[in-house]
Amino acid sequence: MKNRIFTTLLLLTAASLLFFSCQKNNKKGNATIYGKISNNVLDSLYYKMPVALGIEFDEQSIAVSDDGEFSFSIQTDSTREALLSNGKDFIKMYIEPGDSLFLETDAIDFVNNAKFSGKGSKKQNYLVERQRKFEFNNDTILSSILVTGSEKALLNYIDSLKQIHTDFLNNNPNFDSFSSDFINNQLSQIEYSQSFVLFMKIHGMTLENRGKLDTTNISKDFYTRFKDYDKLPNNLKSSISYFDYIYTKRALLGMEQDVKTSNFSTKKESQERDLQNSIKYFSGLERDLAYSQILFLNLINLDTTMYDYFEDQFLSTIENSAIRNQLISKRESTAKLLNAKPNSETTLFNLSLPNSAQKSLEEIIAKYKGKPVYLNIWAGWNPQSRLNLKEAERLRKRFENEAHVISFSLDTDSKWWKKMVVADGISGDNYLLGIDQVNSLTNEYQLLDIPRYILFDKNGKVVKSHAPVPGDPQVVVDIMELLKK
Repeated sequence: MKNRIFTTLLLLTAASLLFFSCQKNNKKGNATIYGKISNNVLDSLYYKMPVALGIEFDEQSIAVSDDGEFSFSIQTDSTREALLSNGKDFIKMYIEPGDSLFLETDAIDFVNNAKFSGKGSKKQNYLVERQRKFEFNNDTILSSILVTGSEKALLNYIDSLKQIHTDFLNNNPNFDSFSSDFINNQLSQIEYSQSFVLFMKIHGMTLENRGKLDTTNISKDFYTRFKDYDKLPNNLKSSISYFDYIYTKRALLGMEQDVKTSNFSTKKESQERDLQNSIKYFSGLERDLAYSQILFLNLINLDTTMYDYFEDQFLSTIENSAIRNQLISKRESTAKLLNAKPNSETTLFNLSLPNSAQKSLEEIIAKYKGKPVYLNIWAGWNPQSRLNLKEAERLRKRFENEAHVISFSLDTDSKWWKKMVVADGISGDNYLLGIDQVNSLTNEYQLLDIPRYILFDKNGKVVKSHAPVPGDPQVVVDIMELLKK
């Protein structure tokens, strides 16, 4: 349960990197991004733009030539924040009309080798430097304080981090060339990140002391410091960090109530209370975001009951038309997915049935002898494993005639499993494992968590028991090496 809740937080945190589009710059024009990728094994890059809710995003596939060259244009009349990804890692982008950016980087070491030139490159290079310096740095001090440290130690450390991040921005040699919108956006990220660390500390304390944590054990300073984000001027709340802040604020309200009553609610009870909290504690855009987060995440999981139950009560009260329309659109697309059939390239093997042939894992893998096998182990209840399914399907299509990409599901409900396979567009051979196979998989490969990926050679021998995730260019290199043998 703990891992599942934390994975959900990571899902939202990953989504929070996508940011709302800033609507302050009214210039009209296009932006162009082109470049050269060294050591290229990529056939595509992915430019990701947020939609209204900030949870899902529109993705544009950018063709990459064999020699690593790519080029694309963006039509925009406002500043936009987005991600440019190689399938695994991403570079944060802050696009303004008229930008003409040339990117040089490496296919595998995508962020560390990224360097921009051209119009708009100064702010882009700052963002990349910030990523390298802070976001990919394993902060062992912070990790230690989060687990064992005192509140005072954490608050002091967060203050020092805030100063370090602010100084990094102010001392950038190109600071004077940055627009006021860009500077305000970065200050917003600094403020928000400190608040989110505080939330994670409270969240962790609550989980570790489930049902027996006295609210006096969490000082008012923690709640006050977290909620101080509310006091920021609106121009510092323009990014999706504000969206994620609403999520954490909702969660805190629920946790405070659970802790006070020593009662951890069922999912349905928690969601109903969550919606009532949205009415009581939020207004305007905050309320719209709070409503939409609850309902939208249910729709992502192919659950329409909450949306349908509260549609008359809440949907008409959402003032933001973009949010309301996206919820309606998501409900319609979810209904289509629930009624869809597997495509002709999808084969389903339900090994959980009592009368199914109880094949061993070795027998299943042996079916594919003669070609490398990339095994995807997933479950519909695990958000991160579902996020990676699109990349697994891309990998399958890329090596369609040369290697096998197959999927093992650990779900227990066969109807749910079939719906997820269709909804997430998983083609190829899909297996729903029986309890014997799950136990065998757990014991043989020390399967402690999912998603998990295993790479086999042409003879069915394990080459990597912890293979790279499907979007990682390294897995392309690994399969290509196996094809040469």
